[in-house]
Amino acid sequence: MNTKKEELASLLEYMTEEQCETINDLIKVLSNGMPSKGDFMKLAFSTKDNGKIDSALPIDYVRSIQEIHPNFKPMHHAYSYVNSYGEMVNVSEKLIEKLVETFTK
Repeated sequence: MNTKKEELASLLEYMTEEQCETINDLIKVLSNGMPSKGDFMKLAFSTKDNGKIDSALPIDYVRSIQEIHPNFKPMHHAYSYVNSYGEMVNVSEKLIEKLVETFTK
């Protein structure tokens, strides 16, 4: 019976270079001990778009959202200026979307 390490190593031969790079980057971030929102933002958004993402959220927005959704966590959200106007984005959701896109090619 193969160990998980052996199983993972055998899967690498079927992955593209982009997929291997993504897995490598993800492992580096998750093994960092205390990954930050910024670390996840770097994974979730392209290098080009990363300069247009602000980890800070307008506090008025956060308070308003928490009034109707008390479990709202700013850790998972950032402010994006990718489309020139500002909009709140869910970083965790964007990361999952990127992983799905990368591994379904």
